[in-house]
Amino acid sequence: MVAWALRQAATIVADSGTVLCDEAIDRSLLIIITLLNTLSSYKTIIIYTVRLLFLCIFEVFPNYFKKYKMKHLLSPLFFVVFLGFFASMQAQDCSTGRYITPVFNDVDIDFNVDYGQAVQPTIFNPNATQTLDMDIYRPIGDTMTARPLIIWAYGGSFVVGSPLSPDIVTLCNRFSEMGYVNASIDYRLSTDLLFDNSTQNAYEAVMKASHDMKAAIRFFYKDAATTNQYKIDTNQIFIGGVSAGAIAALHVAYLDEQSEVPALIATEFANNGGLEGNSGNAGYSCDVAGVINLCGALLDTTWIKECDEPVVSMHGDQDGTVPYGSAPITTLGINLDIDGSFSIHEKADQLGLHNDFYTWQGAGHTPFISNSLYMDTTVMFVKDFLHTLVCPQPTDVYLKAILEGPHQGNGQMTTALVPFMPLASPYSQAPYTAPAVTATSIPTNAVDWILVEVRTGDLSPTLPKTSKTIAQQSAFLLSDGTIVGLDGVSPLTFDLLGGEKYHFAIRNRNHLDIVTSEPTRQFNSVITYDFTTAMTQAFGTQQLKIDNGFAVMHAGDITQDHTIQITDFDEWRLMPAVLNTYHLSDTNHDATVQTTDYDLWLKNKAKLGHAELGY
Repeated sequence: MVAWALRQAATIVADSGTVLCDEAIDRSLLIIITLLNTLSSYKTIIIYTVRLLFLCIFEVFPNYFKKYKMKHLLSPLFFVVFLGFFASMQAQDCSTGRYITPVFNDVDIDFNVDYGQAVQPTIFNPNATQTLDMDIYRPIGDTMTARPLIIWAYGGSFVVGSPLSPDIVTLCNRFSEMGYVNASIDYRLSTDLLFDNSTQNAYEAVMKASHDMKAAIRFFYKDAATTNQYKIDTNQIFIGGVSAGAIAALHVAYLDEQSEVPALIATEFANNGGLEGNSGNAGYSCDVAGVINLCGALLDTTWIKECDEPVVSMHGDQDGTVPYGSAPITTLGINLDIDGSFSIHEKADQLGLHNDFYTWQGAGHTPFISNSLYMDTTVMFVKDFLHTLVCPQPTDVYLKAILEGPHQGNGQMTTALVPFMPLASPYSQAPYTAPAVTATSIPTNAVDWILVEVRTGDLSPTLPKTSKTIAQQSAFLLSDGTIVGLDGVSPLTFDLLGGEKYHFAIRNRNHLDIVTSEPTRQFNSVITYDFTTAMTQAFGTQQLKIDNGFAVMHAGDITQDHTIQITDFDEWRLMPAVLNTYHLSDTNHDATVQTTDYDLWLKNKAKLGHAELGY
């Protein structure tokens, strides 16, 4: 049997010098894989037969397989047998059902679009390069000019695979019908894993694939900045994959600091472009809005941080190829501890990172490849999650802040202004120009009106400002620092994207405004942020001050120009003694303008607000 299998492999290699036909390859490979499943006593010897066969196919005849994109190896029958062996920001227009139901009937495909080039050594040429290409799927008849994109990577243990893998083709078509642009990328394989399954070689396989995916991401940023042929909203680029492809995508998203690179391949990383790689389109961003993880894993979940990219994961709990939880991966004889989808989900939940997770109970590796019902479940679960990232969802925002002026020193503030507060918000006028709102009554535990702003983008320590205000709401600040809606009880609700990072600014009519020091993302449709716990909760240098253990907002910005200075004193001096009033000069909110308000101004004079919040 073994001799016969070796002869079959040799025959294929010999015949390849003239005419290499799809049927001959499929037939011989299936014969050898069948032997692997049935002749356990000879398995080791025959494994090397397969390794030899793959090496010859990928190294000796690269042009042939480049031309046909290895689709013969990825026929559904072979794919099932092969895996069976190893398994032993821009808001989108969502009003038409787009992104949740099929709204397009036809999909256009651009095949073999070059997106980069990278070194891919062969036996005969250690400096050989591989041109990287992808197939791009677009809904026909789509008039939208900024569309979300999903970049997919196929599975195959990093040694085999194709952008024409049937499961990837199905995913690309079905998500394109829902309005997404999809790209199925080719990436550098590591067929030497068949001979050298060392930990270092496994690391390098992941590195090459993730570097190539980053080049594909940059390709679309470059296109959006130049010809804009594909009309991609670069704030909504998602990456995902199946098995090895999912592993690559997860490492693109979460292996994002040099200190996280395993020491074993630090030199290899450094020689190949570092974290970004050098597979093409240098100078453009690699940022993504989320990750689709279908039966993948991450080398270390400690790389996942609180404000990292959202992730949706699906995995069979009987997966024998890529661990469901934290365990060694043993495919191809590799013995490497990794963290599977369940562990990724646990870590994301622990951090409050927007994520979702589906377990195929009793299923093995990638069950959707050979079963249409599993595929339907996959598409439904992933599209529901992505819908929260591309279509704004009602999000409850729980914020807490304390004003220095009315603070009583114990985390509570005076409510002396309640009888004098107007029903109409004071923030519809300049410099705030927020939407005009009127309450039906003033809560009995209210301290003052407050203005909350939602901002996107990074914050800059200096001018020019780099964040953008996308929403404003007037609200009530209660005596314990809680900020609530006009009913005096409910949290504020904003329509926000699940995967977007947001900053929240708090403005008060005679205190210095503040903004969150770190961006936040919603978790289960909720965002929570407490400014009162530390001075560092507000962006910038000492934009909060400590009052008896509580971080409070500086009092005294009477002229609302974001600076506490002599002009604020001049304004107070015009009316230094007024009773029973709702007045800007009443900085301690006791309904009286008097010397105690001057005293607060004096303590904070010459204090500057942050430039990011200036008008």
